[in-house]
Amino acid sequence: MCYSSISEIDGINPQIGKATIEAIAHVLADIINYSLLNGTVPDNIKIAKVVPLYNHGEKNKISNYRPISILPYFSKFFEKVMYKQLLDYFIKTNTLSLQQFGFRKQHSTLMALLEMQTRISDSIDNNEFAIGTFLTCQKLLF
Repeated sequence: MCYSSISEIDGINPQIGKATIEAIAHVLADIINYSLLNGTVPDNIKIAKVVPLYNHGEKNKISNYRPISILPYFSKFFEKVMYKQLLDYFIKTNTLSLQQFGFRKQHSTLMALLEMQTRISDSIDNNEFAIGTFLTCQKLLF
């Protein structure tokens, strides 16, 4: 099953949503601003449809599926606005750690690996010990 073939939970076709967004953008902006000012989120965007997506292995084993959440179309706009405001706040207040690589522009997982490699190389150069613990976690279903 392909994600793009799954219908939206609220019945809004994404192609129609994209084609009409300019016509309703001002109303959506008013709703989002009202939501942020009052600290409330409309109930209609707080729902999700969780569906299993085949990952690998035998198709009759539930552990070979991973859940994905189908969200209401307009919830994505709320999410983007909230993300931008939170990120701007964290940057302005210098709250994010320098080792925070996820969810930031120009701070990919590759950058995290390069940072780790640099620390290990520096430790070796300084005759220090470098120890790493690496875990792979997999959800086990019984």
